[in-house]
Amino acid sequence: MNISEKSSTAAEILARFDPESYDDDRLERFLTTDDAGAGIEFLRDEGIDPAPVLAAVGAVKLLNTSNSTALYRPELDHSGTGVVHEFANNGPPAIAFPIIEDGRFVDLLLIGTNDFSFDTLLGETCWLGRDALTSATVRLHKHPLDWLDAGCTGVCHIAPFSRAEFAEFRGVERIECSDIHLAMEVLGWAFDGDEDELKRFFIDDEPQNIREFFLQEEQFKAEVARINAERTKPHEPVDWTRSIEELVRGY
Repeated sequence: MNISEKSSTAAEILARFDPESYDDDRLERFLTTDDAGAGIEFLRDEGIDPAPVLAAVGAVKLLNTSNSTALYRPELDHSGTGVVHEFANNGPPAIAFPIIEDGRFVDLLLIGTNDFSFDTLLGETCWLGRDALTSATVRLHKHPLDWLDAGCTGVCHIAPFSRAEFAEFRGVERIECSDIHLAMEVLGWAFDGDEDELKRFFIDDEPQNIREFFLQEEQFKAEVARINAERTKPHEPVDWTRSIEELVRGY
């Protein structure tokens, strides 16, 4: 499949809605653009059932980023450049789909079709599936494609740097995650690393990955303890008189 030929330019897609208003009419314009076929084909190529995805987000489209290097929304940008999102020059198409929170269209998520890197268009949210965080049991996904593959159930954290949002897990009774590193990151940020809170977590990563993670943790703690012991080890008193005499003889 030559997805470049089946995709629309970023400008063509984004011209159909005004991110500042988030009104239903603008969302409808995005959902009724003509390139849905290529987006659905991409999902199928990745082994993802498009039916539950489309039911949850409404549409998955392809943006041809090679014809549009930047999207300008000066009224939404505070840096003064007017650039809200920059694409790689002549980069591959990106999958785009709406992010819905509390029934409202809040942003677009873009996923590169070559390396699956992802970014939001406006930075208006840190989550996919944020509404699920009010549930007693929540499945945490590592990547947006995992969230799509799960039929858009559970949550996926999509902020590139911030982790403060993990505090929203404090009200969740059971946190399910198939990645030990991500689960322990949540434990650290949301629960200050309190091991008593591990009872909230159901981690279905590969057993070998879990063993290796905790083995590395123990090795790290042992090394820290060794370094601290070296720092606090008492030293023999120095005979400064002798040291000065030896220094003088050296001259």
